[in-house]
Parts: sequence; C-alpha cells; structure tokens
Amino acid sequence: MEEEGRSFELTNTLLKNLASAKILKDHKIEVNSLDFSSDGKLLVSCDDNTLNLYDVLEGRKLKTLYNKVYKIDLVRFTHHNEAVICAAKSSPYYIFYWSIYENEIIKRFSGHKDALICLEMNPCEDNFLSSSRDQTVKLWSLSCEDQEPDGILDLTPKKTTAVVSFDPKGVVFAVAYIEGSSTSGPINRLRLYDLKKYSDGSFLSNNFECPEIRVLKFSGDGNHLLMGTSEDCLLLVDAYDLNLKKRISGFANDSGLRLEACFTPDSKFLISGSENGVVHIWDVEGNEVQKLEGHPKAVTNVRFNPKYILMATACTNIILWMPKEWK
Repeated sequence: MEEEGRSFELTNTLLKNLASAKILKDHKIEVNSLDFSSDGKLLVSCDDNTLNLYDVLEGRKLKTLYNKVYKIDLVRFTHHNEAVICAAKSSPYYIFYWSIYENEIIKRFSGHKDALICLEMNPCEDNFLSSSRDQTVKLWSLSCEDQEPDGILDLTPKKTTAVVSFDPKGVVFAVAYIEGSSTSGPINRLRLYDLKKYSDGSFLSNNFECPEIRVLKFSGDGNHLLMGTSEDCLLLVDAYDLNLKKRISGFANDSGLRLEACFTPDSKFLISGSENGVVHIWDVEGNEVQKLEGHPKAVTNVRFNPKYILMATACTNIILWMPKEWK
C-alpha cells in the first residue's frame, strides 16, 4: 500500500493507530453505499436522493449529483473514475450507467422486477452482476447495445434471494442464498460459478447453518470468502474448498441490519460495521485488532482504500480514518 509515495505494509500497529482524520457531513439522511475508485483517489457515496464525489487525498467534496426521478442505491465505480453504476429503488428498477463527469445517464439497464439487493462490478472486465428481490441474479455488460442481461440465474423455484461477488481475477463468481432450514435455523447455500461456463451450473458448493447471508466478499488474494449475516456473525470461508475457517462475532446487530463487511486490500484483516456505531477490525485468525468509535448511528457501510492506508465508514456521516501520525 502507498502513502505519499511510500510503500507500507498493513500491520496490527498501524490499524491500532487509526483515528478519525475527516468527518464528511454532506448527506442529510443515511448513506446507503460507498465505493473507492480503483486508483484510490476518489470516493463516491450515495443516499436515496444524492450522489457525492470526494477527493479523499484532500478530504474535500468535488460535486453533488441528483437523480430527481428515482431514489438510488448500491453505487459502484466502473473501471473509469468518471462513471459509476447504481440502482433505482423503485419500479422499473433500472440499473443506471452514469457519467459523473458529464452528469449524464449513459444507459439504463432494465429487467429486474423488484428492488436490487446486490450490485457488483467485475474487477477486470466491463461486466457486472446484480441480484434482486425478484429472486434472480443477472449478468450484464456495460457495452451491451440492447441493455438486456447476458445471463440469468433464476432462483424463483427456491423462493429465495441471493448475494453475489466476483473473485479478484474476474473469472469466478460466488452466489449465496437460503437453501432451506433446520431445527437450528437457516441453511445457506454457497456456490461458485465459472464466468465463461455459468450456464453449466456451479462447479463447487457447500451448505452453512447460519443466519441469512447478506454480504459476500472475496479477499484480494482470492483465497477466502467473507460472509456477513443478519445477526452478529461473520463467516470466513476457504475459497478453494468452501470449508469454514472462522466464525467471528462480538459486534452489535440485534436489529438484523445489513452491515457491510470487507477485507483490507492485503487480505489479512476483516472490517465490519455495527448497530451501535462501532467499527470493528479483526485479523483473519479472528483476533480483534481495533474498535473505532465516532459514529452516532449504525455503521452500515465500510470500505478500505485499495491503494492508501485510509478507510471510509458511514452512517449519515462519513468518517475517513487514517493512522494518527499521518493526519
């Protein structure tokens, strides 16, 4: 990782020294999504009504954009700093391909019949995955002229919804959904698909008895999957055999919120928000490294910068965290 032209390794000591460097108070209602650009220089955030773009190296807002027709959610950078994708929260549930440089909707992708749950950009190609309450997962291409999905995974026979994630090479994607139930609770199914042969079905799968999986993330090295649930429980899974490696708890989520969780870019640490405003950091062995306080409300969005030792977390406010000595 980099900081002012220098390279640094993320360590327990650096993470223990994280402190609030900037509090951004531009949103008037809860932030529903965050994303860093691939070069780490920009942060995009959105609430139901507005999309804000920030220069994170200078800690300042660059612009605010509005969609005056639809409430928006799930904002994600494409491979270009000048464009994002995001989802409409009401019918016809468009996915917008939005130029934030020109403030122009480039394309509207249609096909979902209910609100989107998950929207994930392929890290290497110009395609993306979406999942919806309509019980389908769809694969799309930004270059598609007819703006229709390239592929569909239909979960309506199972009467369940899914979350999705691409592996860091963009050649495999993961899908998790509730398969059934037992006396101890839900049984979640995790499946891996080859992006080029997804129509052949998954090539690897496993079941997990745990609360409903609501967040799914590959680690940057591709070795692990992190699954966040509807309770105070994270599951760390081996991405090669889908066996459970660690179950992590100890953070507040009594209300069953969708609390985003993620890896640090080096894949050595895990981060999660919480219902009581605390940001938790663990190493991949499950040892708690840091608890950060500063949010007055539930922290539902967390992101670690891909290039710099900088973390963004959000409730209504966005806090940028960095080591104390670098503030």
